[in-house]
Amino acid sequence: MFIISDIKSTIGNYKDNRFNGLFETAAEILVHRSDFLHVLKTVGKPNRKLQAVEADLNSKEIVTMLMALGLIYMKITGPYWNLITSGDIAYLELYPHIQKLHKYLENICERPELLAVTDDLPWHVEEFSCNVEERFYQQMKSTETNNTLLLKAIQTMAM
Repeated sequence: MFIISDIKSTIGNYKDNRFNGLFETAAEILVHRSDFLHVLKTVGKPNRKLQAVEADLNSKEIVTMLMALGLIYMKITGPYWNLITSGDIAYLELYPHIQKLHKYLENICERPELLAVTDDLPWHVEEFSCNVEERFYQQMKSTETNNTLLLKAIQTMAM
């Protein structure tokens, strides 16, 4: 039997948050990728679905795509969602934040590689950062990726 007590799941609940589900899930899969792979290795006779999941989690291309989608969550949709649901800023006071986001998105369209910079807060204040941010960036740095594909994916999403 496989028991790990020190791993806290960060898989979110998507109530009222469907627009962000793809990006958040990609980030969370990347954060838990090594845990998933560890569990899959313990399965005695994995069926085809489990074999496919393991193959996907070991695919450099798929992991790179998870990173690209996860970066959208870390830098754009996650902080935006946290901003509007925090209750800290009145609706009529969102304008300056939205203007910063708009400028950041324009910059990403011009220079998509900016999205891959992991040590900046591009448009939001730290209090609206995502709860898995540190772990996500640690995984990004420690995972072998196809940087050319990552930049192409970011460019495609920025269009």
